[in-house]
Parts: sequence; C-alpha cells; structure tokens
Amino acid sequence: RKPVTHEGVSFVHYIETRAGRALGGVSAGRRGVKKIHSSFVVGHSHILDYYTETRLDGSRVHGLSAGCYFDHDHEFAGQSNAEYWRGLCVLHDVRAGDYDLQLRSMRSLKSDWS
Repeated sequence: RKPVTHEGVSFVHYIETRAGRALGGVSAGRRGVKKIHSSFVVGHSHILDYYTETRLDGSRVHGLSAGCYFDHDHEFAGQSNAEYWRGLCVLHDVRAGDYDLQLRSMRSLKSDWS
C-alpha cells in the first residue's frame, strides 16, 4: 500500500479512501486526481480509466487505472470480467508528474507476436 514515486508519478496498488477501502469505480482516474492532487498509476480494479488536468501553473497531473496484463477470467469476478481492460500502459517522457501515455491492448500485442 505504500506508493513508489518516480519522476513525480506515484505507483501504488490502489488509493485508499477515508474508510480505508480502495478508491475505484466510475472515473477512478478523476476521483484519484481530485483526492491526492498529483499524478498516479493504480491497478487494483483491472478497469482502464484515465484522467488528466492542467493546473493553474501550467503543470499537468494524470490519474491512471491501468487495467491488467493477463488474458484469463477470474471466476469470482463473474460479469465484471467483461469490464477488464487487458494490455500495457507505457508512460513515455516522464518528468515532474507529466508523461505521454501509450496504450497497447492484449489483442494488439498478440497480433504482433503471432
């Protein structure tokens, strides 16, 4: 649960709410940015969600729920498996919390290597 921060981007399994639960759901990227006011990447929900905003000083912050990188379904997740985004999120040119985001779906990756 302790974030690792590199070049102004915090990487953590999930962001905790005041109740100690994982911040997730609809618009997790936006909700996280509004809560911690800095750039982050999480992976807890397996759902892709991305939000970015520009601060008054011109700097940019990003909130990314990165989906997952496996192609099997979880039996416990039931219908939620259909909501999982499967692939890679590549952060290019990371500096002071800002970056260029590239997404590669599992489908696209498999087609490159088959």
